[in-house]
Amino acid sequence: LKQWQQHWEQAADRNETVSVIVCTRDRPEQLARCLQSLLLLATPPHEILVIDNASSSDATQKVVAQIPNVRYFSEPKTGLSFARNTGILHATGALIAFTDDDVEVHPHWIEQLRWAFRDPQVMAATGLIIPARLGTEAETVFQRGSTGFGWGYHPLTFDQLFFQAMKSLGVPVWRIGAGANMAFRRQIFDLVGKFDPRLGAGASGCSEDSEFWYRILAANWKCRYEPTAVVYHYHRSTFDSLHRQMHQYMRGHVTALLIQFARHHHWGNLRRLFWALPRHYLGYLGMGLLTGFRGKYRTTFSEIFGYFAGIWFYLRYCTVASNSPYEKSEVARTFAETSCPSQRT
Repeated sequence: LKQWQQHWEQAADRNETVSVIVCTRDRPEQLARCLQSLLLLATPPHEILVIDNASSSDATQKVVAQIPNVRYFSEPKTGLSFARNTGILHATGALIAFTDDDVEVHPHWIEQLRWAFRDPQVMAATGLIIPARLGTEAETVFQRGSTGFGWGYHPLTFDQLFFQAMKSLGVPVWRIGAGANMAFRRQIFDLVGKFDPRLGAGASGCSEDSEFWYRILAANWKCRYEPTAVVYHYHRSTFDSLHRQMHQYMRGHVTALLIQFARHHHWGNLRRLFWALPRHYLGYLGMGLLTGFRGKYRTTFSEIFGYFAGIWFYLRYCTVASNSPYEKSEVARTFAETSCPSQRT
């Protein structure tokens, strides 16, 4: 504990201001709980920004108006990446941290995120996500599954050794963390761009975070996983919502693999898409038949359907914009206007 306290003090001495961005859509109760936890941080952030992403009412704005020292911005274009990019535009901190509206942060979250950036080559940091509760079977299935935010309790640095070693197989950037608990140096958005609006909730469904980490590593920078930077996540409590979530996770993941291949021409992305994932789900189908599709196999078919939906999504919405900024394409504008509300982590 004394060593951790010393680390916090050293990190705070660096005087790097932290902007915290919470993107939300039509979840005012969850947002209020998240913001209350941010107000209890031992080290207050430089600022807290709420980005209201195409909500159907003014409930979010009313919640923010009741909480002091929180800045409110509206982003009318549907999509988590649009919302994140709006937050980046308005943030003024040297470090920009993101969390989700269905999360509560640990009181020392800010100090630990700062500490993760002690290496100047680190451009992105993530932290440990612990379930806020495990009161239903759906919450337990998610936590025990392959996407249950289980990255362990040891700090990890993802660098060129990691990237080059895995490039031919498909770099597993999803191991770096999750968008509910991540931060970046401000300058990285000038170096590699902002979040791709084709990805994330409200668009493909997921993977705007991991695709961005891919770009960071491809540009020879580092990412850091710091398990002492802790948040608590409220998982989907019903199987209906969990099935939708897992479908969107896989749809987003497949779309991201194709976007990464189109952008970087790294063949490992296609190897994962057309070899590793089909092999994985053949195994899941076999084990599901043996177990009656219980436990982590319960969402197998939702994930498989998401796999094919991701290929369709890329062909339908991404190929036209592959050589130009997605935000400026007619396809992007049409999709932003017609996309449905989606689940996010």
